[in-house]
Amino acid sequence: MIKLKDILKELDYGEKLWADPDYTEYVENEDRYKDLLKKMYKDTSPDGYYLETDTYEEGELWHRIKSYIEEGGEPMNFKLRDLLFLKKYFPQMLDPGLLIKPGDQIYRGMTDTINNVVEYIKNAKEIEWFGGKKQRSAKMVNRGKYILLKGVNTQILSRGKKGFLSATYDPRIATTFLSMNSGEKGRWPIAAVTTYSELADKAIMNPEFVEIMGGMGEEEFWIVGSSFPAKDIIIGSPEHFGGGYATDDGKLIQQALSEKGFN
Repeated sequence: MIKLKDILKELDYGEKLWADPDYTEYVENEDRYKDLLKKMYKDTSPDGYYLETDTYEEGELWHRIKSYIEEGGEPMNFKLRDLLFLKKYFPQMLDPGLLIKPGDQIYRGMTDTINNVVEYIKNAKEIEWFGGKKQRSAKMVNRGKYILLKGVNTQILSRGKKGFLSATYDPRIATTFLSMNSGEKGRWPIAAVTTYSELADKAIMNPEFVEIMGGMGEEEFWIVGSSFPAKDIIIGSPEHFGGGYATDDGKLIQQALSEKGFN
């Protein structure tokens, strides 16, 4: 294997990425981390996972990533753009493509301004209930009503300053994000939708690795940058989100939907 220091001029990762056995004491499921290392490095040593002591900087990045996964907030000194070059060498840690096919849909849950959401509604080529016309699953119904705006084709920009976006390939997680982000006046909960192939070159972190590091079962991976090319957009129904039809925000969303013939 090519030495990482030949790929990254600023970061010294030695021969192997995050292969230090000491990490297992910091993860909730030690066996899962050991198994991941075995798969990653095809280790045949008697102990099965004693591979390489990490450099100080390598360890710092590991712990910062783990802290962000567990606690959120603004990460410090993430060098994810550099890690993009390493996906093919360390797929078990870094490549979402191990679990997500190029044609699979991926989702980015967030909020957007009311004015933008109204424009998305106006520009949608089709509008239907998310999950099919009136064919929502029991899980979807229990979480509220979600409306799919098809063919919007726009760029969604994040307000965050992290330098990367969290995303998921599970639509049920996407609708959960809508429910978690429905209380800010002047903004509306949405989930941007595109196919994985559109962002594969910017996608980082195998969701299995994220989960082992302390994830919340969100099938999460990250996209380097601050924009998301949304082909479709899921929005919360004004009947259930933003305070309902009685609020100014709800009225604007409902009016835009009515003007498109969706009631």
